[in-house]
Amino acid sequence: MNFPSEKACVSPNCKWEVRCRSTQQGDGGWLHRLFLGPLGATEPVFIYASGRNCDVLWSKDSRRIALTDWSGSNLSEIYIVDVPTHTVQLLEIPGLSHPLSKEELDGHIYWEAMQWDAADRLQIRVFGHTDEAQGHAFTYFFSVNIISKEITLLRQASEEAAD
Repeated sequence: MNFPSEKACVSPNCKWEVRCRSTQQGDGGWLHRLFLGPLGATEPVFIYASGRNCDVLWSKDSRRIALTDWSGSNLSEIYIVDVPTHTVQLLEIPGLSHPLSKEELDGHIYWEAMQWDAADRLQIRVFGHTDEAQGHAFTYFFSVNIISKEITLLRQASEEAAD
C-alpha cells in the first residue's frame, strides 16, 4: 500500500489500520504523517512522517509492518513497526550492509521491503548505483529474521542473469 496516494491500509486480520494525514508545508512541499490504531479508532498513534512517499507492507499475522520510505532521489530506507507501536530502522541490524561495498553504500541506494515470508522473516531488495566515474548498478535480495537478526543473502542481480 502506497502513501500518500492511499489514505488508509487495514491489517490482514482487520483489527489494525494505518492512516495517512497530509499537510502542505510553507515551502510548497508536503508532510505525510502515518498513524496506527485499532480499526476505526478516533485517536491512532503517530508512527512515522515522510516528505515524499512510503510503502506499507503488513506481515501475515498483523504483528508487524515493514515501512519503505522513499525519502530522497538517491535514498530509501526500511523501518519495522511492531504493532501496536515500536519502530526500528532495519539498518540497525548488525551486518545487514556487510555484502555491499563502500561505493555502493555511499551511492544512490534504495532499501525496499518486498514480502513477509513468515511472521518474523522479511524479504528485502537493496538496489541502486554507485557515484564514481566508472560506476555500476547493483541489486541484492536478502531474507532478514527480524527477531533473531539472522541475515541471508538470497541472490544478486548478476546471479539472476546467469539463471
